[in-house]
Amino acid sequence: MKTFFSEARDAVREMKEEEGSHALLWVAGAKELGIDLNTDHYPQLSSIENLIQASTSEDPVEFFSWLAGVEYLAEELSAYLCHAPAFTRAFPSGRWIWGEAHNAHDHHGPSHLEIDEDLARAYHPSNDPEIVGATMTANIRRCIQLFDRAATQIQDTLAQSEKVS
Repeated sequence: MKTFFSEARDAVREMKEEEGSHALLWVAGAKELGIDLNTDHYPQLSSIENLIQASTSEDPVEFFSWLAGVEYLAEELSAYLCHAPAFTRAFPSGRWIWGEAHNAHDHHGPSHLEIDEDLARAYHPSNDPEIVGATMTANIRRCIQLFDRAATQIQDTLAQSEKVS
């Protein structure tokens, strides 16, 4: 058990460093599209606030399940959109670099998704795989639902601003 948590601590530290570089890739990709995330002002949307609030759980099972949900979305979107010419043509470089960084097939060793799922399982108070699985599934579905609501609100906000323009 001690070895597992020591290795888990190292994995989480490495993931944190990688996510910092992934955040820079997100900013660079936005800039390539003409969006400066560091200086442009955007409305604060309730759905984004809900996402941020939901990601700050102090319950380690919920927290790591949430991270797994985010990674699931990142890996699935990347697998699809990095190979969708209609999407990648929007970038002058022809590449979505943030998406490429999240392509699960390019990972050496376990992906962030696998690590997050393992940590959620390890922290769960039950040893019953069905109970653990049901908890993780519910948390991950909630994460995906909140991202869906955020995407819808962003799309609606953009559509409204285009009408005003």
